[in-house]
Amino acid sequence: MGEEVMEMPGVLSEYVELPKKTKKEIKIAMMTPWKVACGVALHAELIGHEWVRMGYKLKVFAPIEK
Repeated sequence: MGEEVMEMPGVLSEYVELPKKTKKEIKIAMMTPWKVACGVALHAELIGHEWVRMGYKLKVFAPIEK
């Protein structure tokens, strides 16, 4: 995998790698604030971008201002 995993007591220290075919079929939906200045939105964006980088399909449901 080429990524270093930091050893932490009580935390899973290995990634579970799904087969490429299965990984592309996984779809994730996230309901969260997006592109706003708050901690929740920042956390959601970091996780969302990582899921997309890993090859998952992500759909974000976020409130909008009128």
